[in-house]
Amino acid sequence: GLGTKLGWETDDAEGSLLAWGLLSDRGIDVMKPGTQINHDGEFRGVLLGEHRQKLDDKWTLLAEVAVLSDEAVIDAFFEGLGETRREFTNRVAARRIDKNTVFSAEMKGSVNDFISNEYLLQSRGYSVTKTPELTYSRLADDLIPSKPGLLTYFSEYRAGYMFMNFDERDARDHGLTSNTLAHGRHKIIPVFE
Repeated sequence: GLGTKLGWETDDAEGSLLAWGLLSDRGIDVMKPGTQINHDGEFRGVLLGEHRQKLDDKWTLLAEVAVLSDEAVIDAFFEGLGETRREFTNRVAARRIDKNTVFSAEMKGSVNDFISNEYLLQSRGYSVTKTPELTYSRLADDLIPSKPGLLTYFSEYRAGYMFMNFDERDARDHGLTSNTLAHGRHKIIPVFE
């Protein structure tokens, strides 16, 4: 395999990139449950990138990309990412924070039709696409201005179009080749970042 892992940080920005590929995989993946998956010369790769940019004292922009060649590439080559990384997704989000208000606009989805995060596979079995989602929140508005903090009000308003993306692969593609493994008797404990 050939790849790179980069990171950068400035006063107003930070980000990272992981790009890795194997042009012709003829090996055997040993999956977390111990099962094996043979490969017949196909390309395998991972592209993960993120960048957070502070635009001014109120606005922040986040861009994120995640493209995986197949459902087993993370478990086979980057097992720790499958256990601990937040959701593999593609996202653009803008957020404005001013005093006690927060406004955000986000578009999020996946180019893959499978899930590689263990905690998502073990829990709900799907990811969520947001095209777009707008959120406006107000934090701790005083209802009695003469007595600050005595009685406060919190509110959040959301509008968006969201839908679920179910994992389209068979359980055997994730290394779950028997009823015992597929029904969760093989315990994998996720660790969150």
